Amino acid sequence: MGLGKDVLKKSVGIGFVKDMKQASKAAEMGVEALRQKDEMLAQGAAMRSAQEQMPGAGMMPPAGPISDAELEPIAGVSLEQYVAIAKASASSGGDPDAVAAVAGSHGVSAADWDSASTGWAARIQANRAVGQRFNELYMGA
Repeated sequence: MGLGKDVLKKSVGIGFVKDMKQASKAAEMGVEALRQKDEMLAQGAAMRSAQEQMPGAGMMPPAGPISDAELEPIAGVSLEQYVAIAKASASSGGDPDAVAAVAGSHGVSAADWDSASTGWAARIQANRAVGQRFNELYMGA
């Protein structure tokens, strides 16, 4: 062990160095959590913006019951799979190749993902209850 480490151990103790390493790692994890939160907020803002540009903006359909048909998979992709892929690709910044790779890792082709993501977005828009179910799944409820 070098002289500098001996002096550091004696002056501040080994526990301090370990605590600093743990604090540094916790800070890195916190930064990542904040980045993910910012991405989710940006996605929410984008969804709100898209809703505002739709005909009848500001007139969200009332939340109603979810029919079996509204939960049928689209292009073989269930709502649960849609949420898992959306969540896993949230950090891709919308890069189509990265999203396609994530979808592929879940066994969904790029073409099927395109159909499924368009279809699920439409169902979420058409029935707030489907959107609420998406949010529950996304947030892990």
